[in-house]
Amino acid sequence: TADRPCPFRCPHCTGALFPVGGGVGCELGHRFDRAAEGYLHLLPAGRRKGSAPGDSAEMIRARREFLDRGHYRPVIDDIKLAEDVGFSFAALFDSPYNFMDMYPVFGVAAEETSRIHLGPLVTNPLTRHPSVTASTMATLQVMSEGRAFLGIGRGDSSVKMLGWKPATWKSYEKSLVDMRAWMAGEPVEVEGAPGPLVLPWAKDIPKVPLDLGLFGPRGAGVAGRLGDIGTTECAELGAVEWMIGNVRDAAAEAGREVQFEVSI
Repeated sequence: TADRPCPFRCPHCTGALFPVGGGVGCELGHRFDRAAEGYLHLLPAGRRKGSAPGDSAEMIRARREFLDRGHYRPVIDDIKLAEDVGFSFAALFDSPYNFMDMYPVFGVAAEETSRIHLGPLVTNPLTRHPSVTASTMATLQVMSEGRAFLGIGRGDSSVKMLGWKPATWKSYEKSLVDMRAWMAGEPVEVEGAPGPLVLPWAKDIPKVPLDLGLFGPRGAGVAGRLGDIGTTECAELGAVEWMIGNVRDAAAEAGREVQFEVSI
């Protein structure tokens, strides 16, 4: 927001960024636009227009190698270790073209742990229908005896690798409302369905928190209005403080309280 300093650095020269017109810039004249959705285009133009604007092949290969060492068992052991040393939650990526599917892992982890909370960081409303995700997470909530959380965003690697665009803000927000209702055992009207869809067995289970991934002011606003938790994976203190402030401002305006977490 206008009253908060920009916490990011110029990707060209690492200089401080400050508001310039509708975006930000540094003292050396590098300029970055703010999209209509509210986020900043900080990816250098050459990479943004190239054939591989996001993660490089080397970065994707490193991710695959990390998760392929021994398959599921080391991941379960790491989740158990995280619980033993006091971590409050463990999360896995929902990127099936880079990693093994996360939901079977959570099922095993739910049986082998007793305190740590489990969920995706993050899934999306496109590669699985929101009703399917809601049913899966409600099932995990039962298996874990109330330790599940639904981390979700508009769609990143799993969506882009299909050649799709992230969900629109409108459809994203609708999916959040619908999934919350489904996970509470409430009926939801779905376009084209012969009648309202409901998960009747989910009616009496504990609430599954919505943990919304965010990287900019618009995502922070959605988290404040519709989420239970706001999450970012950015570890730079100034950026984290800026995002927390935006989430809290949006939550206060909506008369709500929202937690904030940083994933590492």
